[in-house]
Amino acid sequence: MKRISLALMSLMLFLLSGVAYGQSRTVTGTVIGEDDGLALPQVSIFIKGTTQGTSTDFDGKYSIEVPSGESVLVYRFLGYVIKEVTVGNQTVINVSLTPDATTLGEVVVTGYGVERKREITGSIASLGGEKIKNMPMQSFDRALQGRAAGVLVQSSNGVPGGALRVRVRGQGSINAGNEPLYIVDGVQMNTANASSNLSTNPLASINPNDIESMEILKDAAASIYGSQAANGVVLITTKKGKSGATKINFNTYTGWVTPVRQVDMMNTQEFINFRLDQRRNYYTRFSADPDLLEGLSRRNALSGITADQFPALNLSNTQLGQLPQSEFDDFVNGLPTYDWQSEIFSETGRISNYELSLSGGNEKTRFYISGSYNSQEGQIRKFDFERGTLRLNLDTDVSDKLTIETKLNVSAIGQSGTILSGSFFENPTFSGLLVLPFNPIFDETEATGYNEPLAGILAENPVKSLQLNERTTNTKQVSANMAFNYRIADNLRFRSYYGVDYRGLTENRYTDPRSFGGRNTDGSAYAQFNENVNFISTQQLNYDLDINPDNKLNILLAAEYREEINEGFSANAQTFPTPQFRTIQSAAEPTGAGGFYTTWRNAGVFTNVKYSLKDKYFFNGTLRYDGSSRFGVDQRWGLFPSIGASWLISEEDFLSTSGALSELKLRASYGTAGNNRIGNFDSRGLVSSAGAGNYLNLPGLTISGLANNRLSWETQTTLNIGTDYSFFDGRINGSIDAYRRLSTDLLLNRNLPSTSGYGSITENVGELENRGIEFSVNTVNYDKGGLTWSTSFNIAFQDQELLALFPGETNNGSATQVGLPLNVWYNWDWAGVNPANGRPFYYDRDGNLTYNPQNGSSIGDENDDRKVLGNTNSSFFGGLTNTVSYKGFTLDFLFQYDYGKDGTDGTGGFSYDPYEARLNLYTRTSDLVWRQPGDVTSFPRPNITAEPGAVGVGTARALQDLSYIRLKQVTLSYNFPQSMLSNMFLDNARVYVQGINLLTFTNYTGLDPEFTGGSSTGVFPPSKNVTVGVEFGF
Repeated sequence: MKRISLALMSLMLFLLSGVAYGQSRTVTGTVIGEDDGLALPQVSIFIKGTTQGTSTDFDGKYSIEVPSGESVLVYRFLGYVIKEVTVGNQTVINVSLTPDATTLGEVVVTGYGVERKREITGSIASLGGEKIKNMPMQSFDRALQGRAAGVLVQSSNGVPGGALRVRVRGQGSINAGNEPLYIVDGVQMNTANASSNLSTNPLASINPNDIESMEILKDAAASIYGSQAANGVVLITTKKGKSGATKINFNTYTGWVTPVRQVDMMNTQEFINFRLDQRRNYYTRFSADPDLLEGLSRRNALSGITADQFPALNLSNTQLGQLPQSEFDDFVNGLPTYDWQSEIFSETGRISNYELSLSGGNEKTRFYISGSYNSQEGQIRKFDFERGTLRLNLDTDVSDKLTIETKLNVSAIGQSGTILSGSFFENPTFSGLLVLPFNPIFDETEATGYNEPLAGILAENPVKSLQLNERTTNTKQVSANMAFNYRIADNLRFRSYYGVDYRGLTENRYTDPRSFGGRNTDGSAYAQFNENVNFISTQQLNYDLDINPDNKLNILLAAEYREEINEGFSANAQTFPTPQFRTIQSAAEPTGAGGFYTTWRNAGVFTNVKYSLKDKYFFNGTLRYDGSSRFGVDQRWGLFPSIGASWLISEEDFLSTSGALSELKLRASYGTAGNNRIGNFDSRGLVSSAGAGNYLNLPGLTISGLANNRLSWETQTTLNIGTDYSFFDGRINGSIDAYRRLSTDLLLNRNLPSTSGYGSITENVGELENRGIEFSVNTVNYDKGGLTWSTSFNIAFQDQELLALFPGETNNGSATQVGLPLNVWYNWDWAGVNPANGRPFYYDRDGNLTYNPQNGSSIGDENDDRKVLGNTNSSFFGGLTNTVSYKGFTLDFLFQYDYGKDGTDGTGGFSYDPYEARLNLYTRTSDLVWRQPGDVTSFPRPNITAEPGAVGVGTARALQDLSYIRLKQVTLSYNFPQSMLSNMFLDNARVYVQGINLLTFTNYTGLDPEFTGGSSTGVFPPSKNVTVGVEFGF
């Protein structure tokens, strides 16, 4: 009987459970991330096979009605693996989602949102903050060098914190700007260098170690930014706090700065003997007493040497020529050589960096706080950089519907230095090489302790000027933004965003009355203040619709307004009572004052629609309508559309069984964007003040600009076809892209007849094409027994052609010709040196040798012997990174390369000249110079002027291949094991040593091949850095 009762009870319970299993019920739960245990908001949850679904709130909680226990809940969240759970008889289901480790599962920041990489239809390069961690650099844009395919980063100079030139897929404009749009946490930055003293970079206001990720939008993906996106868009996202215990991180490093290289200059004996050869060769043109000509040659060779040093200079020219050669040689050999270059570059600069960050929070508030101090001395004394930053990133959940994001970055930067480039006496990089080597640097009999004036054309002592004169630039910058995110419904969100970027720049320049440049004015001073305020507001509405598990739709509607105000003033004065007083109020004589105010505005409305089918077919469309105050009233507004699609082929059944292939995606995009980087008033008819000096010191007005009401932006149309691939579970992955970038409506200046009263007017005309192919590949070469070796490689090939200028016009100067790339070298073709007489040879237009090539009356006419010799554009560039890790040790090194660019050593234009006698010369000229018939060499016979009936040595001879490969970064680090740290109250500890620019492989003969433009005359070169550091986490 007891057994029968138990059987009946079991049967009843079974039947009841079956009824419960088949009935509808409410399931609740919480969704967290498996990686950090934190709640995941906005996780999409739906019942498989239906359109019924919901999403988690900001605490990761959810509630959903299910029809039966057989229902399967599907959990989806960006960057995590999709998870399916059968309900069964559960009423509470807590789920932890696993981060998607596949390459296409990565989350990428895109325009006004984030996407899984698998959903992206455009070409986007992504760089995580860990890749640039602790690099001794002042601005994050330098970290892109060699790490992003198709993004060419070049130093304008080697000044700490100086400006860089960044080109995304080539140069797209002739006269408008070519820099990409930088957006930091939603704030569209003004990156113009407003300094007249030094090279500054507004992006240096951000501590690179505060950056979470960087994305570069290279094609139609940038079209969502409309009239500002023609040159690509760089998105910067800074770090955020996460719920949990407060984490404290301290990091510091210190190191040394030295020159990358120096060039060998002639010593005193080499220089005087070379100058003697010049004079001897020159005087062969004259029929005169040989002793007289020899005396003239010797006297001129010793120009700058006094009779007190060599009494024979008191003799007549004939007597000086009769002086025994041995006596002349003994004197020359006894002269000292002063190494000006080593004195200029004698500074071993120091680098110091200190950082402290705190991050954490609770369920309602999350924070990231950091402070940093960075200083770097340059390889040349008095070139210094100093920066302090403070950052606060705060996220607050006011309710389950409202979240407020606040970000604040405050920085103060101080820089000092002198002239950075050009053939100026005061420029140490120029004068330090070319001062005549027998000039002493110091003179103890002088009050300042320096020798001046110097013999030769460079009379100013650059070491003295560097020591006495001052140039300082101080920048205060505040970047702040606030966003209100309100969840109207589970699938409808509103975001109200406001951002501001303020930059105040103060500059002072003082020329000491004891210096060469200040001696005639008793000293002079210049002061400037420049203020830039950049405001942006974006209002956006996002709607997510899961039509069913296979069909998903996302719609963005937004409006944006940006305004920028720039104003400043400056003043000059001279005549100071003493060098101790160095500010303008101490000067007796004001010499000038000026000021300006300018502003521009941009407004736009836009929409973006994304559609995915079965999570393997993706479509993306954007439409933006933009208006800019910079353009004419008839063309102020423009439409910028784009469309993209991608196909995840590896999800198809016919590839699902492929063992080697893990992921394969094809994508294509087409879109337009605008370039509004022109003057704020280029389209306006302008009236300007003529100034007080116009007539009898009376003020007046003059018409200074002709209006063009149809002036509009340049338009960039980009077609991109690409593929993303992954093999062997991600051990090999990468992407391939091919693109065509067409620039139309180029902004060019049309010359006007002099009778019009105007010089020119800006018009939209002309076309330029850039095209290229980009490859990137990442591999895990070895992963076994604790040893891991991985490699990343990228390369970009690019080509360019100017398609059109004004109708009927084939060129706009020798460097800009239709049918050719921009920035071509157009000159006589160097043929070398005639072995018979040492005279320079050229090829004429027919390929025949000539001493006297012609320019013709116009470019390319029947008398023009010039030809295209090359251009300043890179043919291909990229980088190779290797990372080797073993039991806590990590070795990481990056080789960066740039090939195909042609340019000249501008300083070498002076110091590699067979006809130059007033400046010091490169040592190698002594080995290369033609001396006697039969010599086969590249350096002509020395002389003080070109040979009769011939031209000089010209540009073609000085043109060099600027290609190089550089060991850009090497880092060796050690992470201490947790077992060692557990008793020290540390979460992590790391020590590291790092080198920057340690090796450079190039055939370029100047100081360094990395510079912008075609010539490096006196350009401050990059430096070599070595640092050691420690990092602790609590």
